[in-house]
Amino acid sequence: MDLIYTNASREDMGVLQDCSLDLAYGSGENDFELTTVTSRNVCAPGCLIYAEGTEYGGIVDRMDVKTADGTLVYAGRTWHGILEGKILAPDAGEDYLTLSGDANRVLERLIARCGLPDLFQADPADSGIVLSNYRMDRYIAAYTGIVKMLSRAGAKLCLRYSAGKVTLSAAARVLYDEDTQAGTLADFDLSRTERKVNHLVCLGAGELAERTVAHLYADEDGTISQTQTFTGADEVAEVYENTNDDTEADLLADAAVRFRELRDVDRIEMSLAAAGAAYDVGDQIRATEQVTGLTVTQTVKKKIVTIRGGEASITYEIGGKIT
Repeated sequence: MDLIYTNASREDMGVLQDCSLDLAYGSGENDFELTTVTSRNVCAPGCLIYAEGTEYGGIVDRMDVKTADGTLVYAGRTWHGILEGKILAPDAGEDYLTLSGDANRVLERLIARCGLPDLFQADPADSGIVLSNYRMDRYIAAYTGIVKMLSRAGAKLCLRYSAGKVTLSAAARVLYDEDTQAGTLADFDLSRTERKVNHLVCLGAGELAERTVAHLYADEDGTISQTQTFTGADEVAEVYENTNDDTEADLLADAAVRFRELRDVDRIEMSLAAAGAAYDVGDQIRATEQVTGLTVTQTVKKKIVTIRGGEASITYEIGGKIT
């Protein structure tokens, strides 16, 4: 796999020699470091580094030099990191940025909104994935917002650099299902708590009888509401206090965030057999432990790519839930 570099005008200049690339993208990081020696110095901030036809590449933002051994490092943002450096804000006078249409056409509008049409483009073909009045979170980083938007539609974001452009497209996420008895895809350790906190007593501003008090409950599926499901020995209650919340609405909104944190006690560690695999960020892996019947569903959150001597190796960070 050749790593190509450009000049600051993004004109191809050649193939990088005697170097190693470490690149990560997905949830967090979205950056790269390419290590070589000062005698191989051919780049400068603003140059692009990429592998043609892949998702691997980005823009050089920084150069580090160690004079003791002549080590040179080019560091910068991946294509994902460039998107993450843009903020999606509502239009003037609007509360939210609301988006509808085929996902690729929505991506086209978001690229223009981010001021990136010189480097990014949307796939000209429709994806077949339709968004309907999706309300983007206010002032969210563009890459995070796009991934979240597509995830809600059961899709993932795909990127590919070719012929001087990064092409963005939406595709249905893939669910890889495995029979763990065969042991071909993953091994995992898990811990599941059947009875989590399911009743949160919420205490806001005020004193004694004048204090704002509200209650939140979680049902069997983890849905939070003000309707109680569990009673008696099945009820597990805790207290949440926030004296800065003057209204019940503010108290309930802040308490719901804490409630979800208290219930996030299930733990999963899964290792992927990466050889021959080609998972994308947003894809899912599902496996069932045969004795207990517990099913693990994990989402690929991050890809970590290392290229040495033209050979790429990939590891993954994953997260998800036990069902």
